Amino acid sequence: MLVLRSALDRLLYGLFFFVLGCVGLGFSGNLLATDYDPLWWVLLGITALMTLAGLVFVLDGVRMRLAGYRWTEEP
Repeated sequence: MLVLRSALDRLLYGLFFFVLGCVGLGFSGNLLATDYDPLWWVLLGITALMTLAGLVFVLDGVRMRLAGYRWTEEP
């Protein structure tokens, strides 16, 4: 189970999911442009959700930091 306790945890996991999602979006978009298959739409949707989740994690980590928590402090 993924436990995100500190602002640094949320920021790092968010960056990981955001970068992975962006790579997946580029990959699935390229596949859709070259070969139309409904499966690529599923891949595009999954990677779009992964990108959004990563962005939410990053923003939550920044929000915690701006709220006064240290990077490794647990709320």
